[in-house]
Amino acid sequence: MDIANLGNRITSEGRVFLRQFSKVSLGRASRFYKAFSKQKGYENLTYVHVGKCGGSYITSNLPNLRSIHMQKPIFDINQRYIFWLRDPIKRFVSAFNHSLSIIEFDISGYDENSLYHASDTPYYKLPNKIHSKLATGHPFAEWPSGKRYEKLIKLFGTANDLAESLTSTNPVLKTQAEWLMRNTEVEHIGRGLGWYTDNGNFIAQHYKNILFVGTQENMQEDMRRLCVLLNVNCPHKQQRIRAQAHVNNRYLSKRAICNIKEFYKYSDYAALNVLKEHNLITEETYLNYLN
Repeated sequence: MDIANLGNRITSEGRVFLRQFSKVSLGRASRFYKAFSKQKGYENLTYVHVGKCGGSYITSNLPNLRSIHMQKPIFDINQRYIFWLRDPIKRFVSAFNHSLSIIEFDISGYDENSLYHASDTPYYKLPNKIHSKLATGHPFAEWPSGKRYEKLIKLFGTANDLAESLTSTNPVLKTQAEWLMRNTEVEHIGRGLGWYTDNGNFIAQHYKNILFVGTQENMQEDMRRLCVLLNVNCPHKQQRIRAQAHVNNRYLSKRAICNIKEFYKYSDYAALNVLKEHNLITEETYLNYLN
C-alpha cells in the first residue's frame, strides 16, 4: 500500500504515523488507524500490561485505556490489543530488584495513607502490599506462596545469584531457584511476555487484533507513535523510575545470562519470535533482545 494513494481517507497526522510505522506493517497500521480514529475513547482497546515494561507510565498518561495486569488476556474479537516489551533479561533483573526493594524498605513512621502517597518509596500506590506489610509484616501475604517467595528473594539476594543457581550443583538450591523463577502467583519474575501470551500462542492466533507493540527501550518515541495512531495528544509526563530500583545490583555474569536465556527460551523468547514472524516487531528489535 502506497501512502500517497491513501489521499484524504486519513488525516495528516495519520500519514505521519504510517510513514513511521511502515517498517512494521503499513497495511495493518492503516486499517487500524481508520477504524479507531473514528472512535471516542478506548472502548475497544485493551493494553496488556506486562510487569516491569513501563506500564505505570503508559497507564498514567492514558488513564482511560483499559488494561489487563497480573492476569492473562481473554480474547475478545471486538478488542484490539496493545503490548509493551522489554529485553527479557533486563525485565527479569528489574522484577527481582522490585521485589527486593519492597522487602528491604523500612516502613517505620509510615501509615497506610502516607505510604501509599510516598512517591519516593517502592510502596508508592501499591495498596495491597502496603496493607499486607502493615498487617502481617510481610508485603506479599495476599498470596498463599507469598512468604516463601519473600524468603527466597532474601536468600538469593541478587538477580545474579538467582540466575546462576538455576544450574547449581546443589540440588536444593537449584530447586529453590527454579521454584522462584516459575512462580506465577507473586509479582513479576514468572509473569513475562511468555506467560501473558501462552508462549506466543495468543499472538499467533490473534495477531490481526494486535494494534500496536511498543518497547521500553524506545518508550518516548513509541508512546508518541501510539498517540498519533489513537489521534490523541501526546503525553507530557516524564517516565518515573520507581524508588530504589536504581540502587539494586544489576550485575549479571555470563553464566547467569546464559541461564536466563535458556529458562525463557520457550516462553518470552518464543513469544518475541512470533511477534517478529507477524511483523509486529522488526527483525532488528528481535535480534537486539536475542543477543
